[in-house]
Amino acid sequence: MGEQETNQLGEMLLVYVTHSYEVYKTQLIYLPRDHIDLATTLSDLAQGIEALLVEDKALLFKRCPQWDTFAKATKFQHFCQSQFMRLDDMYS
Repeated sequence: MGEQETNQLGEMLLVYVTHSYEVYKTQLIYLPRDHIDLATTLSDLAQGIEALLVEDKALLFKRCPQWDTFAKATKFQHFCQSQFMRLDDMYS
């Protein structure tokens, strides 16, 4: 994959993650913590952050100040993944 394609993929992943994060913040206001829709959003966030850490972590750190280090990003990614798994187990 060329540098321009990598940059485009990073930008697309960033849009996916930032949109998912906005949905997540809104869901925290209006939905119970055990709502199935929250599980879907947590999964989206976990996968998106993981993909950005692989594809273009510098872009993630630069554009998302809440995850400006690898440690912060992986901690939140792990939180999202574990909460998704908890909710998935509950609804399975």
